[in-house]
Amino acid sequence: MRQEFSLRFEPASGAKFVQAQAYVRALEAALEGLTSLRAALAPDLATKHGWPMLQVRDALTFSIGPTSKGSLIVPLVAGGGDKGPQLASDAIARAFWKEAGVELGRVSKGKASRLSAAGAEALARASSAAQDSAAKLSFATKTSGGKWRSVAAITSLEPALRRHAASQRQGHRATTSISGQIVSLSYDPPGFILVTQASKRSVRMPSALRDRARELWGREVVVLTDGVVAADGAVADLQAIDIRAAATAQAADTSFDETFGIMRGSWDSDAIAVELAPTRH
Repeated sequence: MRQEFSLRFEPASGAKFVQAQAYVRALEAALEGLTSLRAALAPDLATKHGWPMLQVRDALTFSIGPTSKGSLIVPLVAGGGDKGPQLASDAIARAFWKEAGVELGRVSKGKASRLSAAGAEALARASSAAQDSAAKLSFATKTSGGKWRSVAAITSLEPALRRHAASQRQGHRATTSISGQIVSLSYDPPGFILVTQASKRSVRMPSALRDRARELWGREVVVLTDGVVAADGAVADLQAIDIRAAATAQAADTSFDETFGIMRGSWDSDAIAVELAPTRH
């Protein structure tokens, strides 16, 4: 039987509703934190259980399942992009949630080592958004008796999550490049959202790059940034220095086609043949 997991909103004082904007912001940030946890835990799960890494990543692709009428419990269904046996996906999901609970428990003790600063910040933002509507937030699992039991109480962990993020952010400023797709632009202050393979990143930019960002909106790009590189390798406080279109196989083919035969007539003339004749053996 598949074990069920969810993101659970618990409004204070018995209320039955959560403000729409708070709900959306909390859900988005919680999913970002979940993606960060997946990136942190997947390699160890694959090694520990002997699962192929590709299968682990695929099994931990989460989707939102149907909710019950009047419920503020959001089902998190693992294996949204599953290409392998369902049984394997269930086993991987159970192992993931067990390790996630352990890692978040370590956060409360200041001993977490795998959760990134970006992941901790995302979960803290999710808690803060839920509390804007006077609601508590947690990851939960359904027991055999049909009741939901907390795997990790995100709201009570919020202060510890912020401390963990701050400790992981101790780093140095450096220039780095990040590739992804520009999906939205803001003009005051100027910036954009960059979707990478692992997450969504907010990037500030100088006004001089506005036109360039608008020109490349929706396309794959490489962004040269100035940011803070933390001890865990995460990069924060991103400021764009330059934006350029990412190289693609199609662009490489086009370049090859355009330059093919460019030296014809220069190196295949009779005069060149005479010059090179003595060097032949």
